[in-house]
Amino acid sequence: MSESRLQREAEFHDKTFADGGRAAAGKFYLSANRAKECYRELIGVECSGKKILEYGCGKGSYAFGLARLGAEVTGIDISPEGIEIAKAQAVTEGLENRLSFAVMNAEELQFE
Repeated sequence: MSESRLQREAEFHDKTFADGGRAAAGKFYLSANRAKECYRELIGVECSGKKILEYGCGKGSYAFGLARLGAEVTGIDISPEGIEIAKAQAVTEGLENRLSFAVMNAEELQFE
């Protein structure tokens, strides 16, 4: 991904997380609701004690639900705004020992 494209994408997501604009995009994702439901059911099965990496987590996506089910979750997103919101929510919900969030480009992972 080119650096300018990555920057534009991060800025777009930062803005929509900050001003709540993502709600308007929800209508475009309605067709994926059943697939998301299946995903939640499948990934939630026996996730307790497992380590999970969630790409494009935004403000936390499924990370919180998985942590509540006993998983240790690392969420990554290119939006610093989304990550800051997710980190604050993890503390508010008392899940910071099961959740970690980082600003990271999924095409250039910074893990070992």
